[in-house]
Amino acid sequence: MNALLIHPDGRPEVVFGQIDGDLTTLAVLTQSALSALEAAAIQSGESSMGSLQLQHEDCCITILPLPPECWLRVQHESGVSVAQVRAWAEQNVPTHTPIKPTISRITSLADALNINGL
Repeated sequence: MNALLIHPDGRPEVVFGQIDGDLTTLAVLTQSALSALEAAAIQSGESSMGSLQLQHEDCCITILPLPPECWLRVQHESGVSVAQVRAWAEQNVPTHTPIKPTISRITSLADALNINGL
């Protein structure tokens, strides 16, 4: 199990477990998918998008909105409900994580997709 907090500025932060691969690419792709889903929700008349759970190979990925304007991406075993992931997150993930100073780098979706040669 692992959890990645995506801050409003797009900055990824591992808050639980270990994640292999490029965190920026993962955050950009997650935000792109969420943006597309939010646009679809608005077109269908819904005011906002809630939680999302996806089956991925032999595990699940649950994406939860967290205040203030953050997203939590949790990769976990199959069979765990969104409610269970939300309860775990409320106990284990700080929602007001201070912004750590980092080198400023803007990565476009095209750049992120080219990082791994996609």
